Amino acid sequence: MKERQPIDLYINGQHSDGDSQLSRTIEAPSEEQAAALESATEGELPVYKRTYNPQDTNPKKTLFQNINVKSVLIAVGSAVVIGLCLGFFMLVVMGGFSDDQAGGVSPSTNNANPGSADAGGANDSDKPGTTAFALEPMGAVVLQAGVFTEADNAATIAEQFQRSGIATVKWNKNDQVYLFAGIAQTEEAASALVSEIAPLEVYVKNWETEEGRVDTDSQTKEWLGNLQQKWRESLEHSSKGERINGQEWTSIGKSYPKQDERFDKLHEAVLQSERLNDSASLHQQQAFLIEVWKQLNAAMLQ
Repeated sequence: MKERQPIDLYINGQHSDGDSQLSRTIEAPSEEQAAALESATEGELPVYKRTYNPQDTNPKKTLFQNINVKSVLIAVGSAVVIGLCLGFFMLVVMGGFSDDQAGGVSPSTNNANPGSADAGGANDSDKPGTTAFALEPMGAVVLQAGVFTEADNAATIAEQFQRSGIATVKWNKNDQVYLFAGIAQTEEAASALVSEIAPLEVYVKNWETEEGRVDTDSQTKEWLGNLQQKWRESLEHSSKGERINGQEWTSIGKSYPKQDERFDKLHEAVLQSERLNDSASLHQQQAFLIEVWKQLNAAMLQ
């Protein structure tokens, strides 16, 4: 290691002889310096305070802690109220528009075909001048000559019965053709008819139709009620071997209001009562009752 070189010290331009002069200079401050030091230390030093919160420097503090919950609730509540008001306003506007459209519909649509797409989705009871008619469930005991999947086969058997003087009626249901050769109110009465049809083969069968409901005008409703009552009375007379009053049925046919085209085929079947004269056989009367029942059920299902 190299030896340190001596340091030459000059004070006020004069060469100092060593540490004695330096120490004397440092240890003996001037009067001005002493006065300044004394005045600077007089009095108490001001104290500066600062509040320290450890949470301010917590690194785990998330963004959601700075959210004002009250402001958020007020904003959400305001949005909900505004949405409800706008929704109610739109309902009122659209409802008024629909009412205006409904008011312009022609009254002739009351007689529209219920099988169409528009009638199928609408409630006819809402139309002016219509009333509901409820058809009670109907049931009887029939003489079944067969059940067929092909209409031609049913027609072949019907011709065999026709040659023997037995009138038959074809009734389509569930993609099958039922061939009926008689009708009675009870099974006992139906069994008695079987012996009259022999040697043709038939089966005694309970046949029922469900309750139906249709909306139509008041005159057609009254006409349907009278027709159903007359049908029950005629079935009772026929089951007892009595003749059906054809004139009363003809009167019902002539009183048809012709205001609801859904029942036109039923009306045509009723008009066949003109053939129920004194020469009509009991089988012809029964076939008439079956045909009226079939057309009534078909009209109610439309």
